[in-house]
Amino acid sequence: VVQIHPELAGKLVGMLLGLGMEECLACLESQEKLAECLDEAFQILDKAGGAAPTPKAKARAAATNSGPEERRIDPEDGVARTFQ
Repeated sequence: VVQIHPELAGKLVGMLLGLGMEECLACLESQEKLAECLDEAFQILDKAGGAAPTPKAKARAAATNSGPEERRIDPEDGVARTFQ
């Protein structure tokens, strides 16, 4: 799931776990079953207005916003990093 939809992986896996042990095992054994369950999960998310962005997605979005850049030295490894 992480390879296909990394930004929603946590939510999707949580939804799959909510299906119960038998359904989860069926998803692990069959790519087709996993695809069916993920399609159903996306339909549910679409009807609910989508998923809230994950903290990683929020951080990525914030990093792409243009703004003043700041350069700092990382105290752990001594490498200079640029922040916006």
